[in-house]
Parts: sequence; structure tokens; C-alpha cells
Amino acid sequence: MLEASIPVIDFSQDLPTVAQEVKNAYMSIGFMYVKNLLTEFELRDQVFAEARRFFELPQAEKERCGWTSEASNRGYTAVERENVDPTAPGDLKEAYNMGCEGNPEHPNPWPEGLPSFQEAMQTFYEACVCMSERVLEAFEVGLELPTGFLQERHELGESNIMRVLHYPTLQNPDAVKSGQLRAGAHTDYGTHTLLLQDDTEGLEVQNRDGEWVAAPSIPDTVLVNGGDLLARWTNDVFCSTPHRVVLPQDQKQNQSRYSLVFFCHPNYHAEIRCLESCQTPGNPARYPPIGSGEYLLWRLSQSY
Repeated sequence: MLEASIPVIDFSQDLPTVAQEVKNAYMSIGFMYVKNLLTEFELRDQVFAEARRFFELPQAEKERCGWTSEASNRGYTAVERENVDPTAPGDLKEAYNMGCEGNPEHPNPWPEGLPSFQEAMQTFYEACVCMSERVLEAFEVGLELPTGFLQERHELGESNIMRVLHYPTLQNPDAVKSGQLRAGAHTDYGTHTLLLQDDTEGLEVQNRDGEWVAAPSIPDTVLVNGGDLLARWTNDVFCSTPHRVVLPQDQKQNQSRYSLVFFCHPNYHAEIRCLESCQTPGNPARYPPIGSGEYLLWRLSQSY
């Protein structure tokens, strides 16, 4: 496994400097560790603590707030329910998804008896919205877009999803199916993703040479990567990079793993059209225009 080659970018620098470093990162590997984006890491720790309480509930209780459809994309999914790589067996993970509050068509199915879980998740969701706004601002400057171009296309927030994931210990390694991983190789679907993980290794990123690069947790940083809609918007100037979570080896098989992910998606009805500034006579638009919601529903249908 190669050593990490993902850049670390300090968001306390002036915006033009940050934007240029972000642009360089997204034109190369599509991932970046960001310092001074989140300042209250105790919020993350609270979510991880509450997540452990949730995932330790009896299976029947977790299933009561189960994921039901691509349209809502909220609730609990059991181990092997999702396979982000459709060619592989189901992922060895369980997850809980939430979105913005106040959507009568797609309410968050909170577990009963764990009000502190709901409170921690909602608080961190709002922190992620603020972090995402800063990332979008850096994208706008780096791509020389009008101020607010991307932020206006994300302001509703109805498609954003935050999920907390638990990768259980491998109690019976012999039962693992051929090609099965904790999370199969995939790209993310939306604009960008914020990722916070515990100290358990396993996340790998594929660079443009096709090599898998370890992406461990770095203290006091948030790992941020681009998604497919950002790649479509930028005509692949910014890349959406495959990544996966591999199985632990030897004594580490007894270690569970937790991560916290925020998927920043455009407004449901936003049109994703290749930016003219990312096209040239020799590199015209590679993708036809598509609605954000249409694309996200299609991608989700491939995973469940």
C-alpha cells in the first residue's frame, strides 16, 4: 500500500490561496485533508459515542427506523443491505442516514428512547452545512465562477444526507464472501463529501495511475472529496475519485470501525450542465445536462 499522497490544506489561509490549493487537489487526486474547517471536534466525538449506543440496539429496534426508498434515502440499513459496488457482494457495514429536518414527505425516522442520538446528529448536521458552504466558496473562486453560483444551487439543502457508519468486527473471517469489502470501490454521487473517521485503518483512494493509496485519519482535519455531479459540472476538470474500505487483517479483525459522512448534494431540481469555462474546442462537454435529483435517484437505485 502506498503512503498517503493526499494534500493537507489549511482553510485559515486567505481565500485565493485556499482556492488554488483546492483546485490543484481536485485536478489531481480529488481528495484533500482540511485543517481549520471544523473547530469543535468534540461534536464529532459526541456523534461517535451516540452512534455506538444506536448500533448496539437490538436489530429489531434498529429496523423500526429502517431505510425504505431512494426518494427519502433516510434511516437504518443493515449489514450487506447496500453494495456501492454492484458487481460485489453487499458491504460489511451498517448505517443510519438523516437529512434536513422539517421535510413532511421524508421525515427522519429517529429511534425511540435515544433523544441524545437525535440531538447529536442534528447538531453535527448543521455544522456540516456550514463547512460545506466554505468548500463551495473555495470551488467558486478556484473555478472563477460568479460569487454565489454554487451556493445558490445548494441553498435548499433538501437532498443533503449525513450518515454515520459502523463496520462490525470480523467475528468469522471464513464467512466473508469472495470480493466482499467493508465498502466496495465506488465514487460518491453528489458535489462533495465531508468525512470524519476514527483511528481504525481501511479507507483507500485510487489515484489517477490506478494505484490504491491509504487515507488514514489525520488529527484535527476533515477529509473532503469530490463527487460525480461536481465532475460533470466541471467536465472532469475536478475528478470524482474511486475509494473503498478494505477488510482488516490479523489482530485488527477484532476492531470495529466508525465513520461520519456528509454528502453535499445540489438542490433537487438544479440542472447540472458542463460549465463553459471548463470546455475548450478540443474538449467539448462530455456530459449532457441532467437534473440533480434524477441523477441521485438513479445512482441510489444501483446500490440497494
